[in-house]
Amino acid sequence: MVSSLNFGGDAANDQMFVITSGGTGSIGLASARQTRGTIRFTFKSPVCGGTSEKKGDSSFFWGLVSLEPPKDITALLHETRRATHVVKARSPK
Repeated sequence: MVSSLNFGGDAANDQMFVITSGGTGSIGLASARQTRGTIRFTFKSPVCGGTSEKKGDSSFFWGLVSLEPPKDITALLHETRRATHVVKARSPK
């Protein structure tokens, strides 16, 4: 179950966090939208894999707020050109 905490000291509670410093990555999240039991995350620009010469692009580290421990799930990654990948992920209970 996704919970809410206050990150940043403003009046609004947050249900997710994004770590923008101290790690790898340069691409942020543009939006997160929940419809029933599914959450769709959209990045500000494409996240692209690279070759050994070119490292590609990666996203900032991000996650959901929960008071419960995570559980293993299956996530779907949809590429801009419509390919879909099934990957292992972690999610709040």
